[in-house]
Parts: sequence; C-alpha cells; structure tokens
Amino acid sequence: LPSSVRKEMSIRVHSLNSQNPPYPELFDPVQPALRKQLNELHSQFVTSDSFMAVSPSLNSPSLTLVLRENGQPPMVAKIPSELITLARFRRTFGIARSENRRFLFKSTCEDGSAPFQWSLITDEDAVLPMFDGKITAECRHFTDSD
Repeated sequence: LPSSVRKEMSIRVHSLNSQNPPYPELFDPVQPALRKQLNELHSQFVTSDSFMAVSPSLNSPSLTLVLRENGQPPMVAKIPSELITLARFRRTFGIARSENRRFLFKSTCEDGSAPFQWSLITDEDAVLPMFDGKITAECRHFTDSD
C-alpha cells in the first residue's frame, strides 16, 4: 500500500483506540462495529500474500556473509537478503574504512578458465558478488608502502 494510505489507516485506527476520538459525534455510534471490522480485516491482511509483499523483511531469506582472514576461522554473519555494498559488509563485521585492509571477493570466473575467481573491490558503494548463494571475502592486510 502507498505510504499515504498506510498513514491514513494508522491515524484512523489510533483515533479509534484513543480515549478521545477526534469527532465523537461521528465515531461513538459506530465505534464497536468499526473496531470489530478493522480487527477482522487486520487479521485477514496480516495472513495474506499482500502483507508479505509489503513486508519483505519478514519473509526474506537470510544472506550469508563470510570473512576469512590470515588462517583464522571464518567469521560468518546472516543478514536479511538484499544487495550488499562494501560499506555494508564492513559495517557488518565492524571493520573501519581507515584500517589497512583489502577485500577479495569470491565470484564466478569471467573467462570460464576456473570454477571461481577472487575480485578486488575497493569502491565502498560497489554491490558485492555472490558465489554459491553467499558473499565470501578474503581479507588482506597491507601497509602504506605496499
């Protein structure tokens, strides 16, 4: 539903549930019937496909992010499925931009000569590649002289 319609519905529902409806002469006679009908419609809507379509965070599968670093066990995070940028990836794992790290992301090999390739991504706004349904990165530390 458009945000303007959702806002209007919210205002009306809250006014019905408040102690002081905005127009008592209009609401008082029909308030019990309206409340009953709204509750019925709400329960139907919440279980409908329409509700799931406007609530992607409730029904979206999770996306697995994997970060491997210098022989350490991999760090794994499961987040709601969406397009992930390098900036979001860093935030998820608590890695500041100022840290001297480069990220190589596993992706499908562009020339088909190998099952996969490691792609260096440095643009914070770049959408990260998925491989086998996951976003997998190797983290490499570097110094300013590198």
